[in-house]
Amino acid sequence: MTVRKSVITIASTILLLHVTAARSQTNWLTFGFDQERTGYNPQETILSTQTVPSLTLQWGVNLGAPMTSQPIEANGLLYAATLAGMVYTLDPSSGSVVWSVQLGTTSVAPNCTVTAQDGTTVGIIGTPTFDVSNGRIFVVSGDDLLHALDPGTGNEWSNYPLQLMGPANNAPRTLVYGSPTYSPNNNSLYLATASGCDNPPYHGQVMRVDVTPNSTPRILRRWFVDGSSGPDGGGIWGPGGLSLGPYSKALYVATGNALTYPENYGYADKVVRLGLGLGVHAADGPSISGGDLDFGSTPVLYQAPGCPPQLAAMNKNGALYVYNRDAIGSGPVQVLQISGEEQIFIGTVAYDPVLNQVYTGNTSDDGAGIFNHGIIALAPQSDCTLGLAWQQSVGLNGGDNYPPVIPPIAANGVVYYVTGAGSQVFAFDAASGQYLWDSGSLIQNGIYASPMVVNGQLFVAAFDNNLYAFGLPSSSPR
Repeated sequence: MTVRKSVITIASTILLLHVTAARSQTNWLTFGFDQERTGYNPQETILSTQTVPSLTLQWGVNLGAPMTSQPIEANGLLYAATLAGMVYTLDPSSGSVVWSVQLGTTSVAPNCTVTAQDGTTVGIIGTPTFDVSNGRIFVVSGDDLLHALDPGTGNEWSNYPLQLMGPANNAPRTLVYGSPTYSPNNNSLYLATASGCDNPPYHGQVMRVDVTPNSTPRILRRWFVDGSSGPDGGGIWGPGGLSLGPYSKALYVATGNALTYPENYGYADKVVRLGLGLGVHAADGPSISGGDLDFGSTPVLYQAPGCPPQLAAMNKNGALYVYNRDAIGSGPVQVLQISGEEQIFIGTVAYDPVLNQVYTGNTSDDGAGIFNHGIIALAPQSDCTLGLAWQQSVGLNGGDNYPPVIPPIAANGVVYYVTGAGSQVFAFDAASGQYLWDSGSLIQNGIYASPMVVNGQLFVAAFDNNLYAFGLPSSSPR
């Protein structure tokens, strides 16, 4: 298949200025900042509880289509991908386009999944991942191709793109919803699949791809949630795909329901620990009472002081599941009922290691009067379970058509939360929950991508086709 490209170049002297400035700047390379998917930027120093109330719009640029992928930044350049299959590189100071490239798309049934404006076109859903050591951007297009792009030009690396699926299981039957997970220690890229709309035939799977530089990429192994010939379903829908443990010892994934009875057949509806070769180490999941109650989440890895390594994953039954990630087979250490409405507790949490708090969004009051809709901060207790630290009610409360939780992010004592259909970004004091700032009525038509904060700027990819940059008015962050 020929991929049409449109590359806009800028003067080499400007690119050199970007590279020179980047030496002192922070990179945000993948969904959730790091491989643990914590959503926490430990290096932000400009935006703080004192300065965030002064945030103002620096620029907004129309990229021609809605976005569900989080922006990333590396070496002083900003990267964004759209549901129409476009990848853009921008100057973060001005929003001017450095280059753009059109990648492939597929067509799905109307209202079947997230799409571009025409209601059927699916381009790039998941956040790209930047391999900064080798200078390449990994991104999966809607037509089932893995691309490796040169970050300076948008040109495809030699031997790419790679077709991911065979004819029996390719797009639109199978789509990659999450961000690629790159392990530099073994030059492997891990990809997780779901479907256009949980419609058979499809088999959710994790792929390990050899992406050794200067060699032809190849799929080393596929792990199927319920086997390559087992029941359909078992999609992996989390926006972070898989999370990779510190020191690259293990991978963690949360799976969706099988299209059979019981729906938690095999490894469906479970949190699974995998080795780097995709052998199963351990798995566990809740007893299912009801239908379509699965993990639409990526496990977030964290370790509170005095506690074993843990993870937290959201389930569509409205509960947050906390596991000792070295003993997943023993069951969760806590099941915390957060949401009072099924189906919409989907997304990921964030973890701030400095304040030692877990942050989650919630789109429906729990009914017991404990957890409200909005943003919730949870603090590890002496027994390593989570307890309520604070909460703030923002956005709408529940409703059958209300969107999933948009993953919050945190940096330098501030937590940022998006209200989805409410089209607003809020900033709160991460320690106390005090309101600091919101984006007002500027953004329209919803925000369904997690925001990103880096080098004194807050970036928001919206469903109104615009990418927005907020910063401080007094001085340039660059």
